[in-house]
Amino acid sequence: MDINKTLLEIKSLNKDIDEIVREKIGLNLDSFLDPEISRSLFEKTLKRIYSNVGLEHLDLDKLDDFDRIMTFHLMMIFINLLEDQSIKEKIIEKEINKISQTLQKLLERKEIKTIIELAKSLDIEASLIEEPQIIYIAIDDRYRTRAIVNEVKIDFLNFVNIIKILKTQNFEKYDLMNLSVSKGYVYMPLYSDNDYPSLYSLLTDLVKIKIKDKIKRYSYLIETLVLEDYRKKLKELEEKVRGVKKDLYIRSMVKIVKKIESLEVSEREDLFPKCIKNIIERIRNYGEFRPEELYLLTVFLAYAKISEESISKIFGENHKHLNLIKNIVKRINEHKNREIYYPIPSCSYIKNVLKIVDEECEYKNPLRHYLRLLHEELEKSYDEEET
Repeated sequence: MDINKTLLEIKSLNKDIDEIVREKIGLNLDSFLDPEISRSLFEKTLKRIYSNVGLEHLDLDKLDDFDRIMTFHLMMIFINLLEDQSIKEKIIEKEINKISQTLQKLLERKEIKTIIELAKSLDIEASLIEEPQIIYIAIDDRYRTRAIVNEVKIDFLNFVNIIKILKTQNFEKYDLMNLSVSKGYVYMPLYSDNDYPSLYSLLTDLVKIKIKDKIKRYSYLIETLVLEDYRKKLKELEEKVRGVKKDLYIRSMVKIVKKIESLEVSEREDLFPKCIKNIIERIRNYGEFRPEELYLLTVFLAYAKISEESISKIFGENHKHLNLIKNIVKRINEHKNREIYYPIPSCSYIKNVLKIVDEECEYKNPLRHYLRLLHEELEKSYDEEET
């Protein structure tokens, strides 16, 4: 077994995908909105997955570092898209078993230095103290001593966070009675072979938590980054797992877009729904936004036919994010002319995930709400002309 290769793989799985992608190919939100790039990544991912004999038999070891990471993260999107819990469980179980087997072999050989490196790859600040230690224990005004050959030193705050994570699980299985705390660090003594299983259990459960967290992190992407180029693949998947619900949703969005494009009404910022106003306010005043908020804002501005001049007035000519927003809106409009549409997240998603509007908001869809107000303004203008 190549221990270094295994450690490299585990470390890579825990790297931030955005950092890796930017470093390798300069991919950012603007370029990710490009259907050509998105489709290429998606198709390459599917090809890699199926070339490894299906999802449940995916072998990440066959890929180089970057391809493996891209495959893993895009595979998370694909898995969430399917919403097939059995496939998710197979992927998770496969990764856990692979890393768990590695841990077990390391512990059997007492390769504590490698175990420490593994702990570091899981964001545990740990180090090994190899010099013999003497701990004095007071008992009935007398002193007993105990020699320790090895100790694992773990950052105390880091360890507290680990304990919080593991509290919901079967905490009793960790034999942590011998732990000691000194000067901001937790010391895990390794007196004998009996102390290794606790370390093994701790690290194995952390691996499970890490991998499951990876799955959850990518759930939100399904609502925000499913592009028109995936529509055919989506429909095929939907027929198997959840019917044609998403296809009907996208068709509905296309109808709304066409209605808006048929209107010739001046844009008014005070007609924007509350969620859009909140995003604009934060970007305008603080220059802050999350990627999914930027996606919602730019798609809304494009489909609401907000001109570049109006966007400049909304944010100000000198705003640091003005060009980014205008360029993304322009790109969406170019795709729209080719009958490529981007779905707007539902209000339930906006409330539950983005949390940029209160629960009292009753809009079913921010774009429909804006359209209704535009119709009302249009009717008012007609009434005024007639009188």
